[in-house]
Amino acid sequence: TSIGEDGYLTITDINTKELIHSALLNPAGLKCMISDKENKRNFIADAEGWIYIYTMKEYPPELLIKLQTIPKSASDALP
Repeated sequence: TSIGEDGYLTITDINTKELIHSALLNPAGLKCMISDKENKRNFIADAEGWIYIYTMKEYPPELLIKLQTIPKSASDALP
């Protein structure tokens, strides 16, 4: 499983390297992915501050929730 600046989540077969699944999450680009292998979940952050949580227990991967983070400028104003 990989992400790209093109905004795609891409899943390839570990043995054959064949493309299994591809999904455009955000054309602005994806920035970071953390995999929780124990719970089979991927946490993906995009360039606009959204976090996507996908379960990898089934095919195709299922979006569990999409969360908006607080912009840095707004969080600086918090007490």
